[in-house]
Amino acid sequence: MNEKFKEIRFALQTLEHKTGYYSYWEQLINNLESRYRMNYQKSNRDRDMAKGVEYLADIEFPDKKIILWAATIHLLGDKKDIASISKQQKQGTGYYLKNKYKETYYHLAFIPASGTVGLKGYLGIGKKNAKAVKGSIEKYIRDNTKQDYAFMSMKSLVSQDIIKENNINKSLLIGTTQNRVNVANVVDGYFYMKEEYIPQFSIRRKLWEESRKE
Repeated sequence: MNEKFKEIRFALQTLEHKTGYYSYWEQLINNLESRYRMNYQKSNRDRDMAKGVEYLADIEFPDKKIILWAATIHLLGDKKDIASISKQQKQGTGYYLKNKYKETYYHLAFIPASGTVGLKGYLGIGKKNAKAVKGSIEKYIRDNTKQDYAFMSMKSLVSQDIIKENNINKSLLIGTTQNRVNVANVVDGYFYMKEEYIPQFSIRRKLWEESRKE
């Protein structure tokens, strides 16, 4: 397989005009090779994902806004803002994107104050209870807004003052365990939900089937 990758790369290099067509196939080979080598632990998965996003942003959609949907931990600008993460752990996709795109990269985290989180049955992590605790961003928003949903931007000086004055240093942004985090810096904004529910795919499927009949 490795020799085949070399052949394709050589053929690409011989192209006289390296247009978007060339970039497409170059990125496709990068993705295939990354997946192929993953089993041998030679791949940095998050770095490869970042390269894929860079290709889309720079080549395919240079004038468009791109929304990435992924686990929060993958998109963090700096994992070191979370106390429980080892200093030796590799950085995530967001680290590379933040370094390249600076302030045009905006990371929004979804946080629940209560409810049940995790995909039902997915790797056995479904039905985990979320709980806002003292000193957490979730508890502050719940107690001070009394709303089902809220948004709080960390780009706002008012928000940063609130974090500092109330000594807010915990969040559920990467799981069901409250982590000590640099709340004002770890993400650019928080989308708060008073309660989170496990997706009911049977209901989603029923709605989808009904829409197909219309």
